[in-house]
Amino acid sequence: PSWAAAHGASSNPTWPAAINSSLVLLENFVSVAQYVQATPYSIGVVPFPTAQVMGAPVISLANQAGAIVAPTLESIAAATQGANFTARYSSAIVNSAQPQAYPIVGFSSVVLPMAQQPSVAGSAVCERARAAVEFLLWAVNSSEALSAARSNGYAPAFESLPPRTFAVLTSVSCGGAVLHPIP
Repeated sequence: PSWAAAHGASSNPTWPAAINSSLVLLENFVSVAQYVQATPYSIGVVPFPTAQVMGAPVISLANQAGAIVAPTLESIAAATQGANFTARYSSAIVNSAQPQAYPIVGFSSVVLPMAQQPSVAGSAVCERARAAVEFLLWAVNSSEALSAARSNGYAPAFESLPPRTFAVLTSVSCGGAVLHPIP
C-alpha cells in the first residue's frame, strides 16, 4: 500500500532514483545472462533454456509446499499441473501448489488471429496463416516436436493443454473458411 501511494501502479513505473540507478536494461535474455555472469553480486531473470545454454548459475527456491526445488524440466512441468487457463489461454503459474514444482514458471505463447481477413481472396495471408496453424498443430501433437522442445530446455505443457489447443487451432479461419478443419 505505501508503494502504491508513493509511486502508483503502472506497467512502466517511474522508479525511485536509488532503484533506477541500479537497473540495467538489456535487449535480450542472452545479454542479461552475459551481464549477470560478468557482474559480481548481480541477479537476472532469464528463461531456463537460456540459462542452460549460457551456463548461467541457477537458484533453488522454496515453493508453496515448503520444498526447496531446483529449476529442471521436471520441476517446471510440475508447475503447469493444475494451471487454470482463461478463455484466452492466459494463466498465472507462479507459486504452484504442486509439491515438486519450481515456484517461478511461465509459458511461451503465440498470438494468432482467429479470423483473418485477406485483402484479396486466396492471398498469401491465408497461406501464411495455414502454414502457421499446421506448424502449431505439429508442435503440440508430435512426439518429435515434444522431444525437440525437451532437448532445447523447454518443458512440455501439461496433458490437458494439447486437446484444448487442437480445438482452437482447428477453428482458425481466413476469409471465412476454416484453415484446418477437424478430419
